[in-house]
Amino acid sequence: MRRAIRSLLVFGTVVASTVAMAGTGQATPTPPTEGTGLSQPFGVAASTGACVRAHVADLGWGDWFCGIDYYAGTVGRGKAIEALQIKVWGGGEVCARAHMRNTGWESNPMCREDGDVIEVGDWGHARTMEAVQIWFRDPWPGVNARLHGWGHIQNRGWVYKQPANAVLLGTEGQALRLEAVSLGTVL
Repeated sequence: MRRAIRSLLVFGTVVASTVAMAGTGQATPTPPTEGTGLSQPFGVAASTGACVRAHVADLGWGDWFCGIDYYAGTVGRGKAIEALQIKVWGGGEVCARAHMRNTGWESNPMCREDGDVIEVGDWGHARTMEAVQIWFRDPWPGVNARLHGWGHIQNRGWVYKQPANAVLLGTEGQALRLEAVSLGTVL
């Protein structure tokens, strides 16, 4: 029973965050909160959505977090994201690439079919991710899915990116670590 209720809450969160930004001129949503992982991976009941999972320095891989209301990574602990796994569905083929300290942007973006997991960054080698860029490379005809999200940046806090075909979370060339991310979709 608890699992069924938790799954409904997860589904409701994914749908609510998707619907909340669907209109134009909406105010910036409140920053995401720390979650405890999801019992229903990837919120499969929603028609469009996004989930992220972070590999954090000294902590390893965390849980999957879906929707704009929750984040993957850490806040207030001074820990950098080293790699991300990203899953976006309901909008078409998705690509992503990471900006790593001292080496810049990954030369080859990772692209996957709708609903497949993308992994960017470099875990296990103590390399700091400073930014991640995620975009729809081949959107489905007639579907206007857009990405939006939050990036928690060292010494800056939460920075929001409005819904668009592509989002860039973090900074480049400023030596500021990306500490947490939250990703959502809107139609």
